[in-house]
Parts: sequence; structure tokens; C-alpha cells
Amino acid sequence: MFLCVKFLADTNTFVLVFYRSIIQCAISFTALIVGWMNRKRFQHTATNPYIPLRQVLLGPPDCETRFYLAVRGGFGASAICAFYYGIQHMPLSDAVTLQFTTPPFAAAFAVCLVGEPWVMLDKLGAVVCLLGVALIAHPTGLFGDQSNPEEVIAEADPQQTSAVFVTLAGAAMAGLAYVSVRKIGHKAPAMVMVWIDGVLCLPIVLLSAGLFEGTMSVWKFDRELSVTDAVLILLMGVSAFGGQWFTNLGLQEEAAATVCALNGR
Repeated sequence: MFLCVKFLADTNTFVLVFYRSIIQCAISFTALIVGWMNRKRFQHTATNPYIPLRQVLLGPPDCETRFYLAVRGGFGASAICAFYYGIQHMPLSDAVTLQFTTPPFAAAFAVCLVGEPWVMLDKLGAVVCLLGVALIAHPTGLFGDQSNPEEVIAEADPQQTSAVFVTLAGAAMAGLAYVSVRKIGHKAPAMVMVWIDGVLCLPIVLLSAGLFEGTMSVWKFDRELSVTDAVLILLMGVSAFGGQWFTNLGLQEEAAATVCALNGR
């Protein structure tokens, strides 16, 4: 997904997030409807109890689960906007490596919100992870261009500097989103989380575009798309759907920080 976004670096960030969400919504909605129809067909069996369509799309009727579904979708959508911005305005290796700060954030939030254990080894691992990200990524926006050893302290690019902090903020929001999945547990299927994430992403990207760019026309491209661009956008959406679904499945079974680390790999 990130590679597709990098190839589309000259396309508006909010436009990419918008179409990514449309594709994700289309796939997850189709999967939920097909599953619901199949379950309705065999509703008299004990293993396939009938569930109303409203509950299929919105999750269980209890307020707590739906609250965390909304939290997961809202922070997940905001994190994607931040990641896409960082990828488009930084070297791909820098942006992806900065995303690896998600596991420490997720671990810290999981301790506070879910009560997951965070032993001394986990704390040391988080510190090593953050230091490793700073040393390996070595973002040019903060450290300057290192291609010339005599200009180690080069003037930082303001746009890349802002991209670094936006990406880190995205990592923190992704950590909150992943911890929300742990709070939900098996109360809602992973596919419902993917669907709600895509749905909530649409108003978030519209409002964000209106706030930061003065326009909400995120469905309009500022240039003519080629066949290659269309294929990349489709692959971006499909891979985003797959990444969200498998990550949610993993988070339902494993600790938040562990899944975030594996997801980053």
C-alpha cells in the first residue's frame, strides 16, 4: 500500500485517502452482505444464528462496543491520512521506518486502557525501538542531507520536518486504534471493524481537506489519470483492505504491541 502511495506522490493526499476508503468500503460491505445473506439462509442452525442487518453493519448493540468501534475507525482513519502525507513528503524508507514507532505507542496505551502487562523487558524494548528508528531512519527533514559529510548540519526542510511529526502523530493514533481493537475483542467481527473504519474515514477526510486545503472536493483529481494511476489506486485500496482485515484478526488474538510489530514487518 505504501509503495503505491509513493508512486502516486504527485496526487493530493486527501484524494488518495478518499479513494482508498471507497474501495475498502466496497469490499468490506460486499463481504458483510454476502455473509449476512448466507447466515440468514441457514438461520435455523445453532452455529449460524440470525443477526439483523443493522447489527451486521454497526456491530453489537451495546454502547461500549460501538463506542470503541467508532474510536478504532476514527483514529485509524486519521492515522492513514498522516501516514499518506508522510510518505508523499519524505523518502519512503524514512516514512515507513517512522511508522515502526507504532508498537511502543500501542504497548503504552494497552497498559493504560486494556491492562496488558508491560514488564521491564518490554519497556527496554520500547526505548531501543525508538532509538533505533531515530538512528536508522535518520529523517532528512530533521538531520539534513547527509550525502555531503561536510554539510552534516544542513538546514532542515520545513515540509519534511512537518512530515516527520505528522507521521509520528499518525503512529500514536494507530496505536490507539489498535488498542481499541483489543477492547472490542471478539464482540465484533474483524470485517465489521474494516467496514466502520472505511465509513468513518470518508467524513474525516472531507473535513480535513476543507480545514487544511479550503476545499472538500476530494473526489476530483488535479490531473488526468493514466491507466497505470488507476491500477495503482485500485491496488492501494485492495492492499489497504487486506492489511486492515488481517491486522484486526491478529489483534483479536495477540497483544497489541506484538501485532503492530509484525504488521510493520
